[in-house]
Amino acid sequence: MVEVTLTPHLRPDGQLVVLVLVNDITHHWLSEQAVLLSEERMRKFSLATEEAIVFHRDGRVVDMNDAVTRLMGYTLPEVQGRGILGFVSEEYRAQAEEYVLAGREHLYEATVLHKDGRRIPVEIVGKNMPEPGGDYRIAVLRDISARKQAQARLEFMSQHDTLTQLPNRRHLMAQL
Repeated sequence: MVEVTLTPHLRPDGQLVVLVLVNDITHHWLSEQAVLLSEERMRKFSLATEEAIVFHRDGRVVDMNDAVTRLMGYTLPEVQGRGILGFVSEEYRAQAEEYVLAGREHLYEATVLHKDGRRIPVEIVGKNMPEPGGDYRIAVLRDISARKQAQARLEFMSQHDTLTQLPNRRHLMAQL
């Protein structure tokens, strides 16, 4: 790939001379293509998953995938620029803030707030993403509502009779 610049120049005798400057820009073009390909891969990846993915810089939402809208009811224009911690339920906010500030990257559970006010139990994992213009973080959220409901149902069944739904002997002994 080359870049050609033609510059007309009028000599003192009135003759027109064209200066030609040719630069090899193959390296720059290949770098640009690599960035475009990387961005396209990331876009397709975020569309292919059912897990909610949120990109944030300095605690402010920069971008997200469509799974966030399905999980929490918000669209990108509604959340862009807002603080990421504002979507975490109050009882988990201190834990989430410490997690983000410390740059932690392990999985943890919390609840996030749906647009209609419902609390949604989720697993969250954050990752630091280095970038020349300044680091940002990516948060991946997985809805664990079904798992929490199943756990609650198993707990109930272990303490109650399946036919009458009355507390069983194990429940009585626990209460005593």
